[in-house]
Amino acid sequence: MEPNNDAAEHERFLRWAQLTCAGEVAAMVAHDINNAVTGVMSYAELAQMDLPSWSEAGTYLQKSLDQARRISNLANHLLMISHEAAYVPVSEDIRGSLEAACALVQRRLEKDAIAFERRLDIADARVVADSARLLLTWLGLILATRSGLLQSSAGSFRALQVSAEPMRRGESAAVRVVVDARADAPPPAQFLEQLRRAETDGPPLCREAMLYAAARAHVARLGGTLGLRETDEGFAFEVELPLSA
Repeated sequence: MEPNNDAAEHERFLRWAQLTCAGEVAAMVAHDINNAVTGVMSYAELAQMDLPSWSEAGTYLQKSLDQARRISNLANHLLMISHEAAYVPVSEDIRGSLEAACALVQRRLEKDAIAFERRLDIADARVVADSARLLLTWLGLILATRSGLLQSSAGSFRALQVSAEPMRRGESAAVRVVVDARADAPPPAQFLEQLRRAETDGPPLCREAMLYAAARAHVARLGGTLGLRETDEGFAFEVELPLSA
């Protein structure tokens, strides 16, 4: 039985209001993280300059710098997707965008006991797209996949793989990106039914369907396709994007 339309619309409004607030707070926190990490990196680099060549402390300072740079990169990605901004298409490296999305969610997936793997067998693959929207597309598909895996039977094996490979679309070069979910037990049938609804004109009824619908809209804007397919071990989102010349 579907929820009352007015109640469902109200719930969607509240959810998007929550997400707007979360985005604003994320931007504030990311700014503070960047300011603090910049100071840590500056002092570590200064300390390295004064170390004698035989000092073992240099190794530990370099490890600290590497971790600080990783945190700074994550904060910068968070800033990019948390701001509302005009759509600005640029030549975007698909592998780099996918790597950024994977870096943002990897620790969360590990804590969820979801085995995570990336196989990005592409190089110099570029598409003209808005950087933030492209990153949000990958994140939306990964988060929707994570949710489906978490809804599978407790204690079952769960795995998520992000893969990318070159392909041809007629005479043009393209790339195929697959976000694949595998588990001992499938997610509830209702979960996949709600995702399928996002492929029609019906309004999405859950967060995951909203993410899928938003990703489909953006991929279509880039001249590509995005579909959902069921597999023997779960389900997968499959994106095909034409590459820029």
